[in-house]
Amino acid sequence: MREPYGPGFAGSHITHHALRPAVRKNQQPLALILASNNPTMKLGIMSGVFSRYPVEEAARKLREGGFTCTQLSLRFEGMPFERYGSALDLTDCTPEVLRRVRRAFDAEGVEILSQGAYMELTTTDESQRQANIDYFARRLRMMRQVGGEVLVTESGQRPDDPTEQAAAWDRLRSALGALLPVAAQEGVSIGLEPSRAQVLKDTATARLLLNEFGADHLKVMIDPANILGLESLDEMFQNVGPAIFQGHAKDVILSGEKPVYPRAGHGEVDYPHYIRLLRRQGVDALVIEYVTEENFAEVRDFLRGVLQETA
Repeated sequence: MREPYGPGFAGSHITHHALRPAVRKNQQPLALILASNNPTMKLGIMSGVFSRYPVEEAARKLREGGFTCTQLSLRFEGMPFERYGSALDLTDCTPEVLRRVRRAFDAEGVEILSQGAYMELTTTDESQRQANIDYFARRLRMMRQVGGEVLVTESGQRPDDPTEQAAAWDRLRSALGALLPVAAQEGVSIGLEPSRAQVLKDTATARLLLNEFGADHLKVMIDPANILGLESLDEMFQNVGPAIFQGHAKDVILSGEKPVYPRAGHGEVDYPHYIRLLRRQGVDALVIEYVTEENFAEVRDFLRGVLQETA
């Protein structure tokens, strides 16, 4: 994911870049290639791509699209229980609704790898921030009823002023201090997704939180497109490798005035190297985002090719 768009956002459609993994002049070290110890990596897609359908149809379309796993958003036709950035009322998100979601994906043989609840945890609007924290806590308590062991979020927009940045950092730490005990009680984890315009802007910053709070119930969702340019792929994995539980697949073009985020294979992310790093770390799932129903098959086939190439 990337601010300010929610799960399933289609991203920019760049057609003049060839659909191929980035080529590097220098061959990867043999040790890295030999360390590819996870040849059976799962390829999934964000459920939000199919959010306009009832949950049963969404699960069926996801499976018919060639996927057996997903990062779940609690957002389907008649189930408006998630939106990007701010809390929604969960009063009608009853145990029966949660069972319906689980049954739908179980019936199609689709594994719920994780769930998303992308909240603004650092806003200066304290009442909204508390509502977002409360929403995220409730979602943590619902995790076991639906599936997946990690609930993913970003942090919040990073202010320009350094003093305000420090205050936002403290608000993020405070939010985690309130939410991590809930995650521990439920036996699940919080997955943080660093992104360049956020308070949690890169993996070096995420490392500070892991050092402070530990990694038992705090994990990292790695999305290189969000960070590339601030850090290299190797630096990302050096900083937080053992805490990475899942990868996202989109792309980035950094040559313009501001980053552009096309679908995977249309930008600057070196996908063969990225997937080798995921495998070396033992990460077993890569989830496609920034696609639509019309173009996801292209990205699926591209990534299947890279997975086969790097196996």
